[in-house]
Amino acid sequence: MKCLHEFLLIYPGYLRIRLIPLLLLLLGFCGNFSAESLAQLQLMHQKKPKDPRVLYHLARGHLQSANFAKSLAFFQKLLEIVPDHPEALPGIAMSYWRLGKEYEAYSTCRPKSELAGCSRILTTIRDRRASRLPVFELRQTLESTMSLDLDRTEALLSKHSRDPLFLDTLALYFFENNLPEFAFDIWSLAPRLLDSRVRDFRKIANSYSDIITQRHRGRLGTDEGLFHAYYLWKFDPDSAERYPGLSLTEVLREFQKVVLRIGFDTFENYYRLGYLCCMAGSIDRCREAFIRADEKSPYELYSFILRKTLARLEVQPKAVNIGLAELEEFAPTSEDFQEFIRKEKIQEPLQDALAARDIPRTGDWYSPRSKEEFQEILEESSLPIYVEFCTSSHSRCKELQENILTKESLKGVLSGYTKVRLDPNLEPGKILRNSYPIKRLPQVYLLGKGGTLLAEFSGFFTPEQLRLRLVDSAR
Repeated sequence: MKCLHEFLLIYPGYLRIRLIPLLLLLLGFCGNFSAESLAQLQLMHQKKPKDPRVLYHLARGHLQSANFAKSLAFFQKLLEIVPDHPEALPGIAMSYWRLGKEYEAYSTCRPKSELAGCSRILTTIRDRRASRLPVFELRQTLESTMSLDLDRTEALLSKHSRDPLFLDTLALYFFENNLPEFAFDIWSLAPRLLDSRVRDFRKIANSYSDIITQRHRGRLGTDEGLFHAYYLWKFDPDSAERYPGLSLTEVLREFQKVVLRIGFDTFENYYRLGYLCCMAGSIDRCREAFIRADEKSPYELYSFILRKTLARLEVQPKAVNIGLAELEEFAPTSEDFQEFIRKEKIQEPLQDALAARDIPRTGDWYSPRSKEEFQEILEESSLPIYVEFCTSSHSRCKELQENILTKESLKGVLSGYTKVRLDPNLEPGKILRNSYPIKRLPQVYLLGKGGTLLAEFSGFFTPEQLRLRLVDSAR
């Protein structure tokens, strides 16, 4: 370091700034960095904050000085300014590795394994962390494709069920696929992971609280209201307790009726029933429901979630309280909430304008008998309207109704629509075809208040494609 020190003594500060290239050359020859040289580089950085040579030597200097947080920051700045700099990504990865963030080091270099620096880092990770490499690869695949190979995932369950990154990867997959209840249970297995997602679940819980307040007036009465109440009890039981008409005992009793109905005898609903039983302290009934759910489980992954969730709930009946201290200041007091109930007359039953009409309905689906009844739906519905033209004999219609609309990822989104099903060969569907042309069956129209067109699509579509269109149209 003597050569650099002598240079700094000889030349005054303003001249040093003008001789940046020479100083950087000396750094290259000298090889090591002292606190004094780092301070001088910092001064140069203030004068020329986007000079890639200064950024590189600052980053490398902090890396050699074991100040890995700063080396990471400077390598990241270097990457922003020179995206193809051959040392930027390896430097970021090495900083992550030294900070103990091993997956971040892997994911930084994995897409650029052809870089010499990245190749060395990946080799180190493969040699030293061979047992965790499958989890790293699983997470990398999820982040790059947003898909998860379930067979590959299940093969990792026995060895990695306690690995926070593995659990976080599973939970993120379910969360991104609009299945937050499974994500919630997986993140609950590692409280720190759930803490990092508290705002996401608070937002979800608030949305259900708003729906229950505005649409159901705080009471049960429909299957839709029952499922909304279940999610609120799961994600934020403290808020659920504020609704007298949604007591846990009442929700549990109604849910037991649901799982006995044809079409509701499913893995998911036994899982939910078991969860409610555990919350209510009925551990034996909880186990029985979970065993029944396990019998119907489509994958070992779901059985894994069942077993882990049951083990957690047996010692912690009430769901994880996600009302963290920093959020409590936004929560209304009990007195404020009761005053809101009095003002909004929440104790009164909801007056649904459509419910008062004599329009045939099967479950949640309306089947108007005339063009006039269809027009009543358009005018009276407070929700956007999902209109489906289908025939009972058409193969794609059967596929839509039996295998797509029944997907769990669609139920929550569809609950935000008034749903109408029409046969295009029978009245009133036959005459409505003039206003709503049919290109291919199934033909779907999404309509707003009064029948304004929001979107239309036809033919084959996947559950995810349908979910995205429904979400976009409801905004």
